[in-house]
Amino acid sequence: MFASLARTATAAAPAELPGLNAFVDAFMMDALGRYQIPGAAVAVVSGEEVVLLKGYGFADVERRIPVDPERTVFRAFSVSKPVTATAVMQLFDRGLLKPDDDVTRHLEGLPLRRAFPQPITAGQLLTHTSGFTDRGAGTVALHPENVKTLEQYLADRPYRQVDPPGQRVAYSDYNFALAGYLVERVSGLPFPRFAEETVFRPLGMSRTTFLQPRPGVRVPEHAVGYAHAGGRYEPQPP
Repeated sequence: MFASLARTATAAAPAELPGLNAFVDAFMMDALGRYQIPGAAVAVVSGEEVVLLKGYGFADVERRIPVDPERTVFRAFSVSKPVTATAVMQLFDRGLLKPDDDVTRHLEGLPLRRAFPQPITAGQLLTHTSGFTDRGAGTVALHPENVKTLEQYLADRPYRQVDPPGQRVAYSDYNFALAGYLVERVSGLPFPRFAEETVFRPLGMSRTTFLQPRPGVRVPEHAVGYAHAGGRYEPQPP
């Protein structure tokens, strides 16, 4: 289904990456079929060079619009985490924060459900070792008017600390929501603006943003979200 829809923007793998193109093709064809993924984009970077950039499958199944690796806009979901970590590290570079700093003083006003007296550090938020549990509830809004600010979301949904900080790794969206809010409190800027000014703009990523709803992109450039049931892809609301 997808083999004829691989769209290549750059595929000149250097000598130290022989067979890259064939490997990525085989991996993606298997993954898209195995997990009923309608479309995806892949970028491989070696040093500072993009050595492979390809799209697979469809951005819009109904209209048979293939994924264009240079134009299709996807929702980042957990790819947001390394971007958030980069934003926090910008604070480290500026001397505004240190990895071992106790961040609770910057999070005053939030109802943190702490169960242990040990400090919670910026480094622990970035490595999922703060001890907080994560239910993943309330992370989606179906209408723009229901989108909360980061501060509102964190205030409304305090998650429980179940382990002493630094003791155990437990993957957590909540850790990174706190890290994003930490960026706001330390920098004095809304997180979407800070990410744009310190991460996206310097990298030339003019079509990437944390603003919701995302402004300035034509609807056909968005990959449609789907559920797969009964052998069919069912489009889902944004």
